[in-house]
Amino acid sequence: MRQIRDVFLPQVAPSVLACNRHNAILEAAETKDYGVKILHFDMMDGKFVPQKTSFHPGFVMSHHFDGFIKDVHLMVINPINRVDAYLEAGADVITFHLEAYKTKKAVMRTIEKIKAGGALAGLSIKPDTPVSALLPFMGMVDLILLMSVEPGMGGQKFMPESVQRAKDIRSLIRKEGRDIILEIDGGINAVTSKLVSSYVDIFVSGSYLFGHSDFKSRMLALIENQ
Repeated sequence: MRQIRDVFLPQVAPSVLACNRHNAILEAAETKDYGVKILHFDMMDGKFVPQKTSFHPGFVMSHHFDGFIKDVHLMVINPINRVDAYLEAGADVITFHLEAYKTKKAVMRTIEKIKAGGALAGLSIKPDTPVSALLPFMGMVDLILLMSVEPGMGGQKFMPESVQRAKDIRSLIRKEGRDIILEIDGGINAVTSKLVSSYVDIFVSGSYLFGHSDFKSRMLALIENQ
């Protein structure tokens, strides 16, 4: 059975981006009461994607998140420049975008820096990036994050073609023979998570979970699909 640190997979990772921005820390921290073990933090610089977030390293470092696996997703240009700060903040996973660089060497260098700092290194691809673009890095990465919407904005609808893409990535992982974690993010709810449950290890979900009075039942519905 695959696991991330000491947490067995599959798991749901609530996206802190969807929390009430005035009470995000406490709202995210309270998910522990429902059995949440992984929190997903998006960092957007307003350049790689149009949106910008303030989930800076100090936010991630909050003592309220002690005990959670901290899963940081960098949607920024030159992500290598952000790695040290998030390592110091206690990130367990740091994922960046393949599309953030023009050369394979730059991608590899960033993967190596993350791993050298003690975190798991994740590589993400946008919906229009071919799955085959991951091939040169399959021997290095610990996690692949498949975006099932265009990155940069919450609340988008799941792209149906993501089901085949998840299947294709799982096939690449099997061929590589390494225990690479597959994560998916974008439009994940009780219905769409079931479509990819055969292939995916971590399901990032935001607007489906937060802002609803029935958070617990929604969370349970996601878990039951795994």
